[in-house]
Amino acid sequence: MDILLIENDANRRIAAADRLAMAGHRVTLSSSVREAREILRFVEDDADAPEAVVIAAALEMADRTRFHEETADRFPDACWIPFRPDLGLDWLEDWLTRTTGYTPAFASNVIRFPAARVRHGA
Repeated sequence: MDILLIENDANRRIAAADRLAMAGHRVTLSSSVREAREILRFVEDDADAPEAVVIAAALEMADRTRFHEETADRFPDACWIPFRPDLGLDWLEDWLTRTTGYTPAFASNVIRFPAARVRHGA
């Protein structure tokens, strides 16, 4: 799977890239949304498009320039995966391995996780 990994923490970025590459994925690294935009400017062919965009959740929340929408418009089949700091590399590798060849069923193609359960009446 071709993966665009956007992670501002250098240690986590390198660890994730190493792990994903060892699992057989092709990984393009970016340390910021700005850098990812620059990388994607050079993708002209659908064959070179990322199949998944893994983005640090903090970067996704901080980005107010609609990078997700821009990316989804250009690459509608790419999965968008906000990678929270509490999710480990085992989870990411497992999710990507299970979804190789996956075609999103929804136009939003966003992978979301349930919020922490809130106890009512506490």
